Amino acid sequence: MYKLMEKKDRDKYRLLKYLQSSEKQLFPTAELTEKLNLSEVKISELVDDLINDFSSNWPELQANEQLFRNNFNEVIKGPNYSVEPFFKLFIQRSILYQLARDLFYERDISFEKYAAKHNRSISTIMRLWRYLKDVFLEFDIRIIKREGIFMMDGPEEKIRYLFFTLFKDSGKKVPSLVQRYHLDYVNDSKAIPATQMKIDNLNLMLNIALTRIRKEKFIEKEMDFFYIMNKLTNEEAFYEIFAPFYAKKLPVDRLETEINFLYFFINTWSILEHKVVASASTYLTPKIISQKDFTICNNILFEVGNAHQINLNPESYFYLIANMILMLRKQAVFGSLVDLRGNFTNTDEYDAFMQKLPPSVLEQDAISTEQLFILYYPLISENQSMIKVLLMSRYGFENIKLLQKKITSFLHHSVEFIQLLQHKPDLIITDYYYENDEVPIYYITPFPRNRELERLARFIDETIET
Repeated sequence: MYKLMEKKDRDKYRLLKYLQSSEKQLFPTAELTEKLNLSEVKISELVDDLINDFSSNWPELQANEQLFRNNFNEVIKGPNYSVEPFFKLFIQRSILYQLARDLFYERDISFEKYAAKHNRSISTIMRLWRYLKDVFLEFDIRIIKREGIFMMDGPEEKIRYLFFTLFKDSGKKVPSLVQRYHLDYVNDSKAIPATQMKIDNLNLMLNIALTRIRKEKFIEKEMDFFYIMNKLTNEEAFYEIFAPFYAKKLPVDRLETEINFLYFFINTWSILEHKVVASASTYLTPKIISQKDFTICNNILFEVGNAHQINLNPESYFYLIANMILMLRKQAVFGSLVDLRGNFTNTDEYDAFMQKLPPSVLEQDAISTEQLFILYYPLISENQSMIKVLLMSRYGFENIKLLQKKITSFLHHSVEFIQLLQHKPDLIITDYYYENDEVPIYYITPFPRNRELERLARFIDETIET
């Protein structure tokens, strides 16, 4: 959760995210200062800190596997570059995170003790506390003091989802309550296979729920608030499996609502795959079509599809409409918390997606554009027209096959290799002189080295992108 990082770590994270957003490996300092609006001295300081962070926390690994700086003061991404280890580290060591964690467990929070522990002034800790209160208030959660203890007041479902995100980002360890057999509530295990991530997420939310219940903090919404239409899972089976976790921990009249919340959470947690939606034996009844949620989603589906010129087959339509309805319900319950991580909003792909969206989609608030991007990105990627490449070699078809394999390994986009001019290539690549006035020709050596293949791949990628 980016907002709860220390200020300097937020700057580091911005730098890391910018490096991640580009396919380049090498970044001149001047470029980083311009893009991040930071001085060269500050950039150098951040890079040094990142290298020290990595070396200190993962001493068994080489820091230059992540990033390093050369003699020309250029920042270079290492072969195993990733933002994730740093993200977790920045959250864990943040005073804001530690305050939030103590708030969750309703521990005694003493500003004086925090100041002494972290070698900060009391006024600094109090400033961070006020900032934390403002962040929580963005999600309709107030921090109050009752009987000398700081605690949270607000929609319980949002409090739990906020800490699910926060604890997940921080890598917090919790007791292992959920096992593989607890996922036997699905109607078709072949269509919806059990995954470790689903087990981990369900386990974390269950631990959060039980912790809150021990503090007598219950879900107050009516059961209809968490209603979802899902024929892929069995709600009754889910109840039977998870009811024992709550036994004797809460009033009987609250049990069904609590389990219903957990059922809603895990069923709206991720996007349903194409094959999963296709496996569901269902159809659009007049009752479904007449629902407000369906109308909203269908309108968004039409607008986005039209803007990005996506030709939908029936399977893709059901994939989109099923997931949109789940997304709409998820956002109705958790609000802006669903986009708390927001990893991709500064990427070229997201910007390209946003640029084509009509005002009607940008202005609606039923489903965020971040969620729509997650849903549509696979379809948009598949929908991109591949360029056709005619590959020719004086040494015959075996060499052509080898060149195809090598060239493909350097490309960031898919291409279609063809064998005949009648298939209308967009580009001809050849290792011998060839005349054609209608198709661009790119010449390579018969046995190109990696550097030459990299140049060729860049040329093809640029051709596709333009």
